[in-house]
Amino acid sequence: MVEEAATAMDKIRAGCCFVLSAYGTSGWCYKMISILLVIVAQVTLVLASVPSIQSDEGFRTFDKATELLSLLLFSIEFLARIWCVIDSFDERTGRKEFEGWQGRMAFVFSFFGLVDLLSILPSFIAFGLSVESNPKSLLRVCRLIRILKLERFIPAFTLFDNVFAAQRHLLAGLAYTVLVLWLAFSCLMYLAEKDHKATAPDDDIVAHPYNNMFDSMWYTLLNITGEFPLGDYSVWGKVIGFFMVIFAIELYGAASGVFAEGFQSTVEKVGTRKDVW
Repeated sequence: MVEEAATAMDKIRAGCCFVLSAYGTSGWCYKMISILLVIVAQVTLVLASVPSIQSDEGFRTFDKATELLSLLLFSIEFLARIWCVIDSFDERTGRKEFEGWQGRMAFVFSFFGLVDLLSILPSFIAFGLSVESNPKSLLRVCRLIRILKLERFIPAFTLFDNVFAAQRHLLAGLAYTVLVLWLAFSCLMYLAEKDHKATAPDDDIVAHPYNNMFDSMWYTLLNITGEFPLGDYSVWGKVIGFFMVIFAIELYGAASGVFAEGFQSTVEKVGTRKDVW
């Protein structure tokens, strides 16, 4: 009897793991419901910032009902994941990632485990606050964390993370180049513009915008990113600015190439999907 009960529980846990991995029709339904609840939470969060909408009784009732439903389902999901995580495995290696109670605790403190926990914990605390207050409003904003739950179904940040990891050496070299050029152009612009009173695009006179290296670094950073808050430079400042724009375009082109190659190689390496818990 004990063995039969254990076998039955194993089958139930395996079925639950199958659904939470978004396989089959039941998994698809679970995925769509999760995505819908996350979207509704973000829409109501934005609408609640409008005083006339927030004070509407119908909206408040809808917001509370959807939040209670989300809290119930996401709480069940979190507990189910803790229970089923020992049955999850990486399809590419065929090995389990979490085993025993140590595996369950490792999942709770993993990235997605913390996302699941923080998706429900602020709501439990908010419901404990009877009146509208600043802490309650802050806790409501924590619904934004639920967006990260979609990473299980729509890998975006995970893909960026893989690209950064694959191209880390090239990106480190590119970052070093940017830092050197930023400091070099900041120094040159400081020397060229420190005694020049520039005119902003709105014709306001800006007294000594390059008064020191710190100010020069800020304005140069804006120039490198394509912004020119000042419209009047000295002759040498214009010459330096010309070359600065050319280098900025080259750097953006190099960065785009690194990321493009990284995305292509990363996508090509991903053969089968990996269960994300």
